[in-house]
Amino acid sequence: MRPDTPDSPVPSNTSSTIPSSDWQTLKTLFPYLWRYKARVIFALTFLVLAKVASVWIPLLLRDIVNHLTATPQAILLVPMALILGYGVLR
Repeated sequence: MRPDTPDSPVPSNTSSTIPSSDWQTLKTLFPYLWRYKARVIFALTFLVLAKVASVWIPLLLRDIVNHLTATPQAILLVPMALILGYGVLR
């Protein structure tokens, strides 16, 4: 007994047969998402802030390390406060 097989191959849905882009997808979803305007804006704001923080934190840590060899008075105060502040915020 043979399994049922189609006579012609099934067309595959690839990106070459269905032209779409990310922008078209967002345009399609926009009316549904805009009902939650405050949440969408809130989420996008924090997404941008997270990206800024991910760029800014290594620069801040570089400055902390560079200040470790400064004057004896500031050798512990400023860098340790910044490291502790980073730990608390994380």
